[in-house]
Amino acid sequence: MDLLATGSAISWLAGLLGADSGEAALVALAAGLDPRDAPLVLPYLSPGEQGALWDPLLRGTFVGLELGHGRRHLARGLVNGIVLESRRCLAVLDETGDFGRDLEVAGSSAADPSFRANLADATRRRVGMPGDHDTDYSARGAALLAARGIDGGWPPGSLTIACPAAEPDASRSVMWDAIWADYEHARQAISGHYHARVSSPASRANRSA
Repeated sequence: MDLLATGSAISWLAGLLGADSGEAALVALAAGLDPRDAPLVLPYLSPGEQGALWDPLLRGTFVGLELGHGRRHLARGLVNGIVLESRRCLAVLDETGDFGRDLEVAGSSAADPSFRANLADATRRRVGMPGDHDTDYSARGAALLAARGIDGGWPPGSLTIACPAAEPDASRSVMWDAIWADYEHARQAISGHYHARVSSPASRANRSA
């Protein structure tokens, strides 16, 4: 599945907020804030979604902004949105087969232990990161699935996690469930807005003009 904008969305917001070190700095900024204190951020910045929802009309949206929100709140909200969309994709994959409880992640954003801890808590999975941060795990995952389809099992050593893995915390998983409920309510509401805008008479007239 493809979230379309994850690292690119973090880089975009880092640039706007002046996080000089880019993605890593933004994720570190988010780590200092309770996930419940951030506005809801729907991270469809590409725009659209072609993973679990396959909805090209979705757009990036900030919900619940207040004057008291600052740089770290926006950073926290975007990280939350990426974590929750990853949770959505994993839930859909779970409907198709048994993928186990371990995740391997890569990239500069995932290098921050707080990101892996968030993902572990939100998905109730064990999340690790090998030393080769640049590994393309989309390609690697596809290859592993092909190997499993041929011989019925995972290749020996293919699921080894080299660094200490983040284990899900039960109490924090419950917290993420509550955030997910609010997030989904916002997504459904804003999705209706974008779809209605496209199907409105004024929109149709503009497209035909």
